[in-house]
Amino acid sequence: MTISGSRSTSRYAHLFKRLDGKQILFIWDKSHNNTVSVTLTTHGSACTLYNANGTSAPYTSFNGSTISNIALNGGNVMLFRIDP
Repeated sequence: MTISGSRSTSRYAHLFKRLDGKQILFIWDKSHNNTVSVTLTTHGSACTLYNANGTSAPYTSFNGSTISNIALNGGNVMLFRIDP
């Protein structure tokens, strides 16, 4: 996984690969607002964004390998599920 976009020393990301082939991405910036893209080493077929209230929706800025235009708001975690 590589992250491109604005650089921040308070930005964090964790990618987990499940046994069923799905990937779970957590990404956040502790204090800054910025927009980033994440390129995955394992391609996927679909990407879903999960909101803090438990709702979800397809994330359309995904081309199978890159999740683009992720708008990070300081202190808020973004959670994505990438299907194989």
